[in-house]
Amino acid sequence: MSENVNMGIQEFDFATGKVMSSNRRQALVLSDCTSSCELLESRLRDRRYKFLGVSTDLRQALEMVRKFKAGVLFLDADLEGVDALPLMEVLLKKAPDFKVVLMTQSPTKELLNGGQAIGAAGFLVKPLSIETVEKAVDRIKL
Repeated sequence: MSENVNMGIQEFDFATGKVMSSNRRQALVLSDCTSSCELLESRLRDRRYKFLGVSTDLRQALEMVRKFKAGVLFLDADLEGVDALPLMEVLLKKAPDFKVVLMTQSPTKELLNGGQAIGAAGFLVKPLSIETVEKAVDRIKL
């Protein structure tokens, strides 16, 4: 079992002997899907991410991205009032140190190809499973 000691803006993992940059290993979820949010929070915490929270409000999520500057945003493309691809494009320009993982219940070629072209760090199809979330999180390069 590894032990982490909070060192202000950094964490030291005694198991690996490495200093972890906590400002890069943080995550935020923009979604209204409770089950997906709970699963993401659980898996991210297991992977030693600082979980910044869940928001269904686009403005609140954008403010958190602006405030924290780096991390991973899990963006629900099915959220009412959110046009995922243009939003993702703006986010990646304004906060290039944030990675975006798109989530959707109905993957389309437009969403997948557009997301890939813009620079999505990954894609998740809802309903989420533990395995797919863990694979997506493991592939994210921070």
